[in-house]
Amino acid sequence: MGSSAHAVTILVVDDSRVMRQALNKILNTRYQVLEAEDGEAAWRLLRGEPAIAAIFTDLSMPGLDGYGLLKRVRDCEDAHIRKLPVVVVTGNEDDVGTAQRVREHGADEMLKKPFRGEEVLKLTERLLGAPSPAVAPAPAGELQSLRDQLSQALSQAAAALKARDQLEKELKQVRTELMLRQQTSDEREMQVRLKQQEQALTTARAGEQRLAAALEQQQARNNELEARIQGLNRDLEQAATELAQARGRGDGPDRQARNQEARIKAEELARLQAEDELLSVSRRLEELEQALAAAHQEVHEARADAGRLRGAHREREQQLEERCRQLEARLAQVMTQVAEAAPRAPAEASPSAGAEQPAPTPSAGMGETSRSDRKGAESVARWEEERSRARRRRLWLIVSVGGLAALGLAFWLGTLLG
Repeated sequence: MGSSAHAVTILVVDDSRVMRQALNKILNTRYQVLEAEDGEAAWRLLRGEPAIAAIFTDLSMPGLDGYGLLKRVRDCEDAHIRKLPVVVVTGNEDDVGTAQRVREHGADEMLKKPFRGEEVLKLTERLLGAPSPAVAPAPAGELQSLRDQLSQALSQAAAALKARDQLEKELKQVRTELMLRQQTSDEREMQVRLKQQEQALTTARAGEQRLAAALEQQQARNNELEARIQGLNRDLEQAATELAQARGRGDGPDRQARNQEARIKAEELARLQAEDELLSVSRRLEELEQALAAAHQEVHEARADAGRLRGAHREREQQLEERCRQLEARLAQVMTQVAEAAPRAPAEASPSAGAEQPAPTPSAGMGETSRSDRKGAESVARWEEERSRARRRRLWLIVSVGGLAALGLAFWLGTLLG
């Protein structure tokens, strides 16, 4: 906070301590600054500090927010408080809508986060109507040092990005080589079989659904035929009763009795036909149920086969990983042997000067084996050197990016705070 000798006092209202300190550091070079963490605290300062000449307030605060504080200021009976210039500090992306709303509530200006120190000071001077003492410029040496650091950071960032691109290319190439090595014929065949089993499972499920739909249709037809047979049985019983009654009375004509008997025979025939159809539908239902059970069994077997294939695939992957670990251990062992044999090679290869020794006569096979071993050792050494170089590049990239990020954050905070 500035010294008490400053006559002009600015009130900063924000529930964020960081934002209050940022505005305080900017305004403190020219004005006396008071801070309040919410609208209620700001209102108490306004009522007790007549030297306050302007207000910087946030909108979103607990308790009394920025809109409520604006309303109290503009509705205050004290003319000094009512006419104070108010600047709303907001980070809302909807600039037009927010600006219109804060002006409707009586705000004089709107300052958007993040803000610059020069912007805040010019806005304050415009609202107060009188220029304030100029801010002492930063030392030239410090400014040049910051520029040099920024230039160095940019150069490091460019180099880091270039190294990152190179590492990404190398990583992509390594991944491609690993994929090509792992795609053996057995693995490809297993993947093909797994896809076939999945397709068979899908087909079996579709067939199961079709059989279930047909079973429902046949069941509905079965219920319909049973209802029809029951109706025919009732009609047959009623006709037989009427015929028995007519014969018992003995007063019915023979023709009527014959018609009644013909009707009974027709209804019996219809009932027999319905029963035959019901029997046929029942057999069809049994066949569909058997087919549905077979489809269930096929789906179960397909799922079991797919599970076995997935298990075999996972086992194959584990075998490949174990093989890679074995190769890495073997490579480390070979490197150790090469490192141990390297110092003794010159002494064994060159005899003492002036001494006559019988020349060895190695066979052609031994010479070829020696050359192959030397080539293998050289290849292993080159591979180890490349891997070490790649590891150093990754470490340098991580350190450079971390330093760049820290420098960028410090530069941004320095700009924000003054």
